[in-house]
Amino acid sequence: MKVINWNISWMYEIENKTTYLKTLVEGQSFIIILQEVKERSYEVLKTAFSDIANIEYSLIYRVPRKYDTDSRKLGVAILVSKDIKIVNAKVLDRALMPDRTLLVDVEYGDVSLRIMGLHSITGCQHLKAKEIQYFSFAEAIDEYKPDIVGIDANEPQYDHHEIREMTFFDNYNKGNGCKTFFETMQVNRMVDAFIKNYDIEKYVDGEYLVTSHVIKRGNKKVRYDFMFINETKFKDYHCMYDYDNAVQARSDHAGVILEYKD
Repeated sequence: MKVINWNISWMYEIENKTTYLKTLVEGQSFIIILQEVKERSYEVLKTAFSDIANIEYSLIYRVPRKYDTDSRKLGVAILVSKDIKIVNAKVLDRALMPDRTLLVDVEYGDVSLRIMGLHSITGCQHLKAKEIQYFSFAEAIDEYKPDIVGIDANEPQYDHHEIREMTFFDNYNKGNGCKTFFETMQVNRMVDAFIKNYDIEKYVDGEYLVTSHVIKRGNKKVRYDFMFINETKFKDYHCMYDYDNAVQARSDHAGVILEYKD
């Protein structure tokens, strides 16, 4: 099975991104978590994957209304291959911006999985609220105990292969919201999937472990996109970041790709 987390970017055409995704999952079971999904992108994805996948979309459950700005019209989508049964879907209604959340329960054979897609709120005129959003994310991890979490975190400020060594931006409250979220993942036995195959001998202090996004101002390479998995359910897997092909498909974020031998 392949699990993908990707901020597809609201900019540019969705068709190239759809082609990229279909190439990644061809001929196998899959779960895809996407951020920055506009309504048209959702419709294109639903049509393009109709023969091989079912899809859930956060803006079905938190519908944008008359006075919502564009930042409230970027949803989260989760697609699963037809051999995976969706049994429940909802947004996190206690999150500050539920539209940027999606929780889906599925059954894969005799295995039940809970999938959560999340998106931070940096860059959309709600900077100080970011910490509140993260506290609500941490609460949801404690309450719902997901098995897979895909997130565009817009964090950390300082990356490390040990969560306790990461530091986070002081948007408000000294970055404690994001710190609490990452630490709550660890408490709930959710691990950063990339670390399993990461060579810690190559770690350079002050540098991000891998590039998932490039900040245009200063051309800074950062790792803001993550996949966390339940370490009790996922043992034999490999996780990598595909920045070059994802950008060629017209996103500005890497796809985080996990291959799991079930």
